[in-house]
Amino acid sequence: MTDLKFACRQLLKNPGFTAVAVLTLALGIGANTAIFSVVHGVLLAPLPFPEPERLVRIHETVPARGTDRIPVSPPTFLDWRNQSSTFESLSAMAYMGYNLTGQGEARRINAARVSANFFQMLGVNPFEGRAFAPDEETVGRHRVAVVSRTMWQGTFGGDPAIIGRTIQLDGEGYEVVGVVLDGIELPSSKTELWTPTAFGAGELADRGSRSLQVLGRLKQGVSHQVATTEMQGISDRLAEAHEESKNVSSSLIGLHEETVGKTRRSLLVLLGAVACVLLIACANVANLLLTRAAARSREFALRTSLGAGRTRILRQLVTEGLLLSLIAGGLGILLGHWGVTAIVVFAPPDLPRVAGVSTNFTVLVVSLVIAVGTGLVFGMTPAILAWKTDLHEVLKDHGRGLTGGFRRNRIRSALVVGEIALSLVLLAGAGLLLRSFARLHDVDPGFQPSNLLTANLALPERKYPNATIQAATFERIVAEASALPGVRSASAVFGLPYGGIIAKTLLSVEGRPPPKADEPNIASYRQVTPGYLKTIGATLLRGRDFDSRDTANAPRAVLVNESFIRAFFPGSKYEEVVGRRIHTADDLREIIGIVRDFRDSNLAEPAEPQIFFPVNQSCWGFMSLVVRTDGDPGVLTESLRQAIGRIDPELPLENIRPMVTLLDGTLAERRLQTGLLAAFAVLALVLSAVGIYGVMACSVSQRTQEIGTRMALGAQLGDVIRMVLRQGAVLTGLGVAAGLVGGLALARLLAGLLYEIQPHDPPTFGFVSVLLVAVSLLACWIPARRASRVDPMVALRNE
Repeated sequence: MTDLKFACRQLLKNPGFTAVAVLTLALGIGANTAIFSVVHGVLLAPLPFPEPERLVRIHETVPARGTDRIPVSPPTFLDWRNQSSTFESLSAMAYMGYNLTGQGEARRINAARVSANFFQMLGVNPFEGRAFAPDEETVGRHRVAVVSRTMWQGTFGGDPAIIGRTIQLDGEGYEVVGVVLDGIELPSSKTELWTPTAFGAGELADRGSRSLQVLGRLKQGVSHQVATTEMQGISDRLAEAHEESKNVSSSLIGLHEETVGKTRRSLLVLLGAVACVLLIACANVANLLLTRAAARSREFALRTSLGAGRTRILRQLVTEGLLLSLIAGGLGILLGHWGVTAIVVFAPPDLPRVAGVSTNFTVLVVSLVIAVGTGLVFGMTPAILAWKTDLHEVLKDHGRGLTGGFRRNRIRSALVVGEIALSLVLLAGAGLLLRSFARLHDVDPGFQPSNLLTANLALPERKYPNATIQAATFERIVAEASALPGVRSASAVFGLPYGGIIAKTLLSVEGRPPPKADEPNIASYRQVTPGYLKTIGATLLRGRDFDSRDTANAPRAVLVNESFIRAFFPGSKYEEVVGRRIHTADDLREIIGIVRDFRDSNLAEPAEPQIFFPVNQSCWGFMSLVVRTDGDPGVLTESLRQAIGRIDPELPLENIRPMVTLLDGTLAERRLQTGLLAAFAVLALVLSAVGIYGVMACSVSQRTQEIGTRMALGAQLGDVIRMVLRQGAVLTGLGVAAGLVGGLALARLLAGLLYEIQPHDPPTFGFVSVLLVAVSLLACWIPARRASRVDPMVALRNE
């Protein structure tokens, strides 16, 4: 307790030192707390299910084409479930949407169709009601629903009589049988309602229509490898029995890895970055403590001469270091908590498990360990040096001023070299990501996203029972929207850019044998109303667009893009392709036009083979309205709702957003990652500048008498400045050299996150090196100027 009181008095006695040390450490600990909270919540925390390590996702794959993670058709899923023996249970799920009516204004809800054993397989028990019964997986008994707690409390106001209540989904009554806690996030984090799958005869007969995601719970003691071998055997048997399964295999991946695998690398890079920031902060604090210990060396010598043991002095210094780090730890945790809140707010909506990110008990324990460890390690260093100090030399040197010694200078210099090296590593990483992001931001998507308003519409099958009625309704909606004031043109599309469902179909070229295993046979497709290309500003290169000629009874027509030509008609001229015909899943279609490639799913990826169907010949009842306006598209929201309401007041218009918002959303994760790394790099740069300034200032202070003597013997002002700057330049040069090595190693880890930037990009490494050298020399300039103002008479008098 005596040591603690004395440590408090020492810190209060030196408020400047205390404030700088606490703030420096707090910034490092706060950054680590914030990023570790995200890493823990996303990567380390187990999934919220019993024995989550036994949960796996099962996909179909086509090894010959290098294609994996293919959804599964209902017949294939049932074959897997019937023939496998290594799984306790298999369950299928598929994205679904319903128009909810009868609860005020109609709205579209995110839902999923799942197998009846879905919740039992996950180990989830509804806290109200029950899960699905096995017989509810059959047509006629499937109109039941389980809702999330958020939906129960929000949409239904926490109705205590919710169980047994009938709700209207797409105009049909569904009985609510259960309410589950939030956090399931399957098949997506937005899912708020589940209904059981009930495969119709058409679905059971179509093995080529793949839309299901399959989950499995392994039996106790069964390894992934054993299950994989069994599933591959089943796939081989299906490939022999069915043409649609030819060349198709299967693969297993843990559910946790499936959920967070894509974000692992970027989060670990950020965790490494904040670890570097903490090391730099610790090095700065260690330098401060070493400088302070040098200034107190006479105090330690006198206390020892008066009978104080060296252990007592060591204990005192460690106590001061621990007290300092604990104060900084408390402030750092507070900063980290604010940082977590900001990250969650600005995180992209598709970042998995972000809702569970918080500064929980585990994070607090880790932050406390970091704080205590920092205090011990960097409090011990000056204590050990004080232990080894020759007390007689200290007392003897007092008359000439205490300056520490060569050992302390060497340690301080080494710490500064390390700080500069780590700073360059972070600056290089941030520079690469910034250049990559700038390149990506400047990518031409191939159409004009500005002044475009988008919204989703789904026609319930009960009211709009067939494709002809649905297509006619969408054309009427488009006509109504086109007539609104301020609208240049309007159209509808299934497969909205940057936000719609991407559907794919198998196809082949008429007159050619079926594609071999290594030949292209698949393309993504869109259903569009006439004028879609004009509305979004895409370019038609050859042929014609869809128009009134492409009716339901007309010859089947299709538009294809440039990538499609390269994949299916390599070397052919565009005019040679127009008029050719292709077999799609359900029709033989004539190519009537060729569209310039545009990137409508991810700016970082090139366009894929894509085809377009006219809505009158292919319509699923779900499309997105696209409206080009003269000015701000946001002002049309209400008038667009009213226009749809005049056609059908029970049709909800959902996700009304400008196209630029959708486009911006595809860059959100990269923007957040780049912004955080850039912020950490700037912090590291500032801390390094402070560090080298502190070392050079201390060095000038130690060499005051030497400088005075040199000036008395004729040294000029420029000579003194060059001498100080030379010392700083040596430290900076060593740090930059070490940092370049580390920066190149980091760049290799970042390679997968870069767009059109080489990991060893010379301009980036050159710029950050020059920047770091300039900042370091600027930090040295201030003590150099101070050295040049030394009065030789004063310095010699002290001597």
